[in-house]
Amino acid sequence: MEFLDANERIKVLCGSELASYLSFYPSVALVTCNDVTELGVDCENEIDGVIACNTSSDDPIAELWKLYLTTELPEVTASVSEQRLNDACRILAKLEPRESRMRKTLKTAKRIAVAVTSAVGLGHVLSVIRSSLSSARLKEVKDILATVDELGPIE
Repeated sequence: MEFLDANERIKVLCGSELASYLSFYPSVALVTCNDVTELGVDCENEIDGVIACNTSSDDPIAELWKLYLTTELPEVTASVSEQRLNDACRILAKLEPRESRMRKTLKTAKRIAVAVTSAVGLGHVLSVIRSSLSSARLKEVKDILATVDELGPIE
């Protein structure tokens, strides 16, 4: 059996012209296009879902955080201004850049909120991330955490 990297697999599955639209993250391939019809009929059955996501961002990790937050915590993100949400996502991206941990972090934050009988908020998310950092990593990100404290509660 021959092992192919992600770009080679997509070329085999959907053709080389589609590969130029793709960016790969650990568990998702983001397809950049103006319209789904650009992808063609051949790929129609290969697409799980279509979402709007600013993949041309200078900070794709912050965009992934924003995507997870708006999907998993819509009640929180609806009450926060766009600028404040973007700031929070940039901070979260610096503290926890691993896409594989984002959903787990949000689920843990929800459980904590239930346990303390309060509405889930970004403060719970930050608490989960803080508690998962080693003491060495906490020292590395102390300036980022100070910025969070200066911003005040992001609920």
